Amino acid sequence: AKLSGAYAFYCEDLRREFVDEFVYPMIAANAIYEGRYLLGTSIARPCIGKRQVEICHKEGAKYISHGSTGKGNDQVRFELCYLGMDPNLKCVTLWRDPEYCERFQGRTDLMDYASKFNIPVSQTKKHSYSEDENSLHISFESGELEDPAFPGSKQEYPGKVLKKKTKDIMDTPDTPANLTVSFKEGIPVKVKNDDDGTEISDSLDLFVYLNEIGGEHGVGRIDIVENR
Repeated sequence: AKLSGAYAFYCEDLRREFVDEFVYPMIAANAIYEGRYLLGTSIARPCIGKRQVEICHKEGAKYISHGSTGKGNDQVRFELCYLGMDPNLKCVTLWRDPEYCERFQGRTDLMDYASKFNIPVSQTKKHSYSEDENSLHISFESGELEDPAFPGSKQEYPGKVLKKKTKDIMDTPDTPANLTVSFKEGIPVKVKNDDDGTEISDSLDLFVYLNEIGGEHGVGRIDIVENR
């Protein structure tokens, strides 16, 4: 960040705030979009946007920005947070700037730019899908994934799609994991592994543990076409 000209850089661990103040209330409300999408990306944006505004206030900044495209939902999620917390902040939106869009007309142009200036990115021209990962989930989109004719079997999904957080059902254990989860007012407060006696009550540790167990057993995979 400093090499690019920034005079200040913040890299903060918001996992506990994210889980306690955003994810658990969402679970308690049984918030599921169109009966399938578990809001893994959308629920993270208010958490990020809130901290961005707080940092702007701390630094005395008058401008705020995000990297969302000019066609998707994320731009709305971020900018509604900014407007709700401080309508005086001016939002710089590169993907709606004509000069920027003329210079970078797609992911290929961006990858060429990153390569030219030795900026490390995980995308390749062969697999240009994007990843959005947080404590709740990881989503993959764009590129060949948005072709309705793409078969999408284990062998044909490119790169790390569906493989980062969960195992394929054929690679999961043959015996189940027996867990007991205790709730209070719709919020999980304790998990007990009935097989090995592990008990966890810390809110973040509990969440991370359940994600690890679920991923090991192939829980949590969905393949959807987003309704925009």
